[in-house]
Amino acid sequence: MDADARLAPDALRRMVAMADQNGTDVVLGKMVSPDGRGVPKAVFRHNQLRTDVHSSHAYASLEPCKLFRRSLIERLRLRFPAHLRHGEGKPFTAAAYLNASGISVVADYDCYHLGPNPGRAAPVSPSASRPCGRCSRPPPGTPGPAPAATR
Repeated sequence: MDADARLAPDALRRMVAMADQNGTDVVLGKMVSPDGRGVPKAVFRHNQLRTDVHSSHAYASLEPCKLFRRSLIERLRLRFPAHLRHGEGKPFTAAAYLNASGISVVADYDCYHLGPNPGRAAPVSPSASRPCGRCSRPPPGTPGPAPAATR
């Protein structure tokens, strides 16, 4: 979580219950902002008991403010890439989404409250001006692609 954000009182209980009841590895809790700062909307239109990254619109929310099943993190050896100063949670979240047994969404309760916007953009690391250099290959420790699904 960001230092200026907070979880609602019942958020963790609801998110854990959603994961346990549906056997999912990732749960997104509805995000809200006190000052209208942009938060994902499509993914939080309704509760989604068990879905995937594409059907759920979860890909619009790559920030790591979600509930991740620890066994998924350990199995994939997910860690935040230390060399990234901006967007360090996105490779972590993307790998979790793509390898999760399923994704759930809690949309009927405001779980994650963003802090107030300080009125200025967050500082960006010098490497952010060279996005191709940052993204040309996955950071060390990022798992490879998930095996193809069998139908």
